[in-house]
Amino acid sequence: MNTVNDNKTPESLSKGGRIISAGSFANRLDLLVFAVYATKPFRYVEAQTFAAEGSYPTIGKYLRDLLELGLLEKTSKCKYQATRKAKQLFGANA
Repeated sequence: MNTVNDNKTPESLSKGGRIISAGSFANRLDLLVFAVYATKPFRYVEAQTFAAEGSYPTIGKYLRDLLELGLLEKTSKCKYQATRKAKQLFGANA
């Protein structure tokens, strides 16, 4: 019996002790793909418009999660870009 994954379903996964839905994961992934292939740093509103579904607080949570994981970095107070690590994960030019 596998006690580590007994409470998890294929539709969810754990992040920092909380369960996130498959849809929430997909939105984070969409945001990361957008960041990796963006030709210049992007703003919060561009992330919401082109990459992920959700309210401002939800998009903010996605951005913070990706910053925490080292996949995004801030280039200024309100602009973000993918890190070299993120670009390498997707085989994009770093």
